[in-house]
Amino acid sequence: MADLHWVQIAVSLVAGGMAGQVIRIAYERWSGRVQPVVYETSFDSVFASAPHAGVLQAQAQVSYDGQEYQFESLSLLRIRIKNTSNRDHDAFTFGITLDEADSAVLCSPSGADRHHKIVEASDKANPAAPKRQLDFTCTPFNRKDQYDVRVYLSGTSEGNEPAVSTAAAVRLVQKEIIEPAVRTKELMLAMSLSVAFIMLGVIALFTTYTVWEGMSLVQKTNRVATEADAINAEILEQLERVIDQGKRISELEQQVREKAQQGKKTIESFQSQRGDGQPSASPSNPSESPDSPE
Repeated sequence: MADLHWVQIAVSLVAGGMAGQVIRIAYERWSGRVQPVVYETSFDSVFASAPHAGVLQAQAQVSYDGQEYQFESLSLLRIRIKNTSNRDHDAFTFGITLDEADSAVLCSPSGADRHHKIVEASDKANPAAPKRQLDFTCTPFNRKDQYDVRVYLSGTSEGNEPAVSTAAAVRLVQKEIIEPAVRTKELMLAMSLSVAFIMLGVIALFTTYTVWEGMSLVQKTNRVATEADAINAEILEQLERVIDQGKRISELEQQVREKAQQGKKTIESFQSQRGDGQPSASPSNPSESPDSPE
């Protein structure tokens, strides 16, 4: 029984170790995947000149660095980027590429507080030098951190989505896409891992139960074999006793036969001696003699 107890413990440890190893590998693969960083965009129209205005032409005038600049249309692009991964970044750089019909005339990035800073690249966009490609650096970019960028655009793209990119080892995902796609994928992955863990647990329990039943059967078989050996030994011992008793009976029978033979010989010898040595008897009464005359 002690051996069975140790076998059960060993099987449980092995099965638990295998399940733990599989869980660790699955978790490492899940946590080591390319992490998502979510961003969302929105457009607001600030000013737009009416088409075919005739003699009336309206333009938006902007003052910058002591100079006046006119634009036929202005719109506001809002971009919010959030670290939804499981990793912290000391610094995170990302870029925005606008549509060919748009150009940025001014950018206004902002962080959550004074400890979270986002700065534009050295060659900032301005009304004198509009840009289509914008780069920003967030410091730091820890988990759940988010930064906002306000970009004033001049152009005619009518709200075409800009391209957001980064050289960091993350996966940029737009918020509208992450809800139906990424969340579903992560949910399916979590469900698959859960099913795998449940199956591993069932396999471990089944293995433990099977080994326990097998060891119980082996123990019962050994016990039955031991009892059978004891019974066989007892039967053999009884047979040996019967054989010994039979031998003793045979010896007694032989002795009885020998005694009977000796007794028979003694009787025959006695009878023989009695017949040879007995004298003939004379009649005491002469009248009883057959030869006497009447």
